[in-house]
Amino acid sequence: MVGLNAADRPIMREWGNFHDLSPRGQDYKIRYAFEETKYWGAYMTDLIKGYHQTNSSILKSDLKKNPHILANNILRFFEEIKDIGAMNPLIIAFGNDVYNLMEKNNIHKQYEIIKIIHYSHHISKEKYRENVLEILGGEK
Repeated sequence: MVGLNAADRPIMREWGNFHDLSPRGQDYKIRYAFEETKYWGAYMTDLIKGYHQTNSSILKSDLKKNPHILANNILRFFEEIKDIGAMNPLIIAFGNDVYNLMEKNNIHKQYEIIKIIHYSHHISKEKYRENVLEILGGEK
């Protein structure tokens, strides 16, 4: 599972980036959507490391101005996949932004990528799960 980048709020504890205690956090939808599915416990990461920004427009603009940042992170992503020992992984992309970057940088030529709605989308956790399972073929 791949997000675009970490949020711009400070991470106060280990694993805190995917377990946000802030009322603005919406990542609880991920747990709800994937619980008791074959995806439960899947590896989660961000495509862009070390760049904390909630506004994806700012991030995308910065990446256009600094293409080496994106290139380095794409290489790092491929290394990360190797490091975890994933063979032919299915990549679940959280939202359009990360999906489009992965496609534009040919990650889709090496791995199957499925785009799901981003968990920050303003829908209930129940609707989010329904949408995710529909996109993933209803597989549990």
